[in-house]
Amino acid sequence: MSHAPVFANPQVTPRGWYWALPSRELRPGDKRELKLFGKTILLYRSAAGVVKAVHAFCPHMGAHLGQGRVEGDHIRCGFHGWKFSGDGECLESTCSKDSLANRPIEPLTTYLVAEKFAMIWIHTDRTSTDPLPDFPSLDGAKVSAHIDVVETRHCHPTLILGGGVDEEHFRVVHRQTTKMVGPMRFAWERLSPAVIRFRNTAPLERRTWR
Repeated sequence: MSHAPVFANPQVTPRGWYWALPSRELRPGDKRELKLFGKTILLYRSAAGVVKAVHAFCPHMGAHLGQGRVEGDHIRCGFHGWKFSGDGECLESTCSKDSLANRPIEPLTTYLVAEKFAMIWIHTDRTSTDPLPDFPSLDGAKVSAHIDVVETRHCHPTLILGGGVDEEHFRVVHRQTTKMVGPMRFAWERLSPAVIRFRNTAPLERRTWR
């Protein structure tokens, strides 16, 4: 079986975890629409403080769930009042004369979501077992996350992701940084079929605030 190439392919989103927003920006009962990897996703935080990520449109008639409300751990559509669990199960179909037991209802699409380093993360694969990104230097530390000024770059995500571990890219584009701290030299370790950890093994000549 042949697979479409991922690198620089605009039809393919690299599999993995993506930042959604800082944890502090989603309080219990809050909802937030996001557009990630070509999908419209609704994040909400349950009354118990757990973040859920679901397809933003109700599977019944396509109403935007952002116009509904959070009830406990669930989300209720504001158009017909259907209620869905954070796992996508339809719990109430208020306008249906038939009981849910006798009338199968399409579940609401959900997404894999997690919190770490004061950020909410979403994975492209709803059944993934990929570990969350790990930064050992931050383990046990009090972390506050901030989203920098949004910058649009007209290229595929693989070019941005790869640039962070591309020695030649650092020498050409970030030569002022390498001039201050020394050259970058990366070693890599595969943690899973979809996760590779890179480390700069070259000694830093001088530390800067960066």
